[in-house]
Amino acid sequence: MDLTSGTPSALTMSNFFDIPMIGIRNFLLPHLLLHPNEDEVFFSHTFQGAIDTRHIGQKVHQALGDMLSLYMRKILCETRLELSSPLPPQEDLWPGEDIVKEIPGQFVWERFNPGSRVPVTKHTCSLMGNKWRPLEPLPSSSPLWKSTEWNGKKSIASHEVGSRVNFTFSGCKMACVREEGKIVDAHIDSGFSHPQWLLLFQGLEAEDHILSCEVSADTATGGHEFRIIGIGSQ
Repeated sequence: MDLTSGTPSALTMSNFFDIPMIGIRNFLLPHLLLHPNEDEVFFSHTFQGAIDTRHIGQKVHQALGDMLSLYMRKILCETRLELSSPLPPQEDLWPGEDIVKEIPGQFVWERFNPGSRVPVTKHTCSLMGNKWRPLEPLPSSSPLWKSTEWNGKKSIASHEVGSRVNFTFSGCKMACVREEGKIVDAHIDSGFSHPQWLLLFQGLEAEDHILSCEVSADTATGGHEFRIIGIGSQ
């Protein structure tokens, strides 16, 4: 809830791409600055019970949901009003309906080049806890990798050295928590639990690929349990 944390970049993206930015920072921060002893109400807690000022609490999440709901109601009302009184068609140089649902063929920060077209890729973002697109291992995976849940976080895990789990994905870049041929230490000594995302591959062909993750015998803690929350590609 720091006014300087992420605000400049978020406002730049919002203004440049005409994308609404829904937040409660300016709405709640003045009250918190005036009543700093209420930080326990505004923020969540670490597993040790300390106040975690990097993450908002349940009540603030509810307030953010209310702000988003009010915004959606406002947009819905305006849309219904526009549909009931449509503007007459005009013959001018404005883009026509032929561009509707078309994905721009260039990268966001790339200069205009009519001869350059970015290949269309099928993005992947699969999580173990996702209801609509859960992360599912391929049948060729070892049965030693099993679904598990801890403190509300779902993952697929194994502690058996040599056990391998396989996933399919499509895209040019790949992010997960394991890179083939390199050892990745899954232990994070930060005082609280959080996932660690790593960029694994770049420059891949825009086609389907298979990611294989294997539990290594090398360990920094004496244990071998490895958990995968999700994978993403673009």
